[in-house]
Amino acid sequence: MRVQKRKTTAFLISDFQDDGYETTLKQAKQKHDLVAISITDPREETLPDVGLIQLEDAESGETLLVDTHDKEMTGEYAKQFQEKRQKRKTYFSTIGIDTIEIHTNRSLTDPIIRYFKMREKKH
Repeated sequence: MRVQKRKTTAFLISDFQDDGYETTLKQAKQKHDLVAISITDPREETLPDVGLIQLEDAESGETLLVDTHDKEMTGEYAKQFQEKRQKRKTYFSTIGIDTIEIHTNRSLTDPIIRYFKMREKKH
């Protein structure tokens, strides 16, 4: 926020999997026109059935043993992933941040083109 003194359009590209960024985004939105580009890899939305696996959080280093054969557990994981995505989209909308959803297994350009066409119609 200190780099650009005048109001500008800023694009924030992230998977938004971290927590605790909401206050900073709200402050940035007050000063700039902020557009969130959310990158999602469908392989992160669900866990494949591969049996027991040990997962490590890349940021915290915490490890967890997970049974991916457990349908209840994998269903809960997918549900929580979707709930977190919806909560994020609702929050962004509430504070006036436009969102572009990019999926790594689909066209990268189509959502961006759709966004700018929609934005052009608004203005």
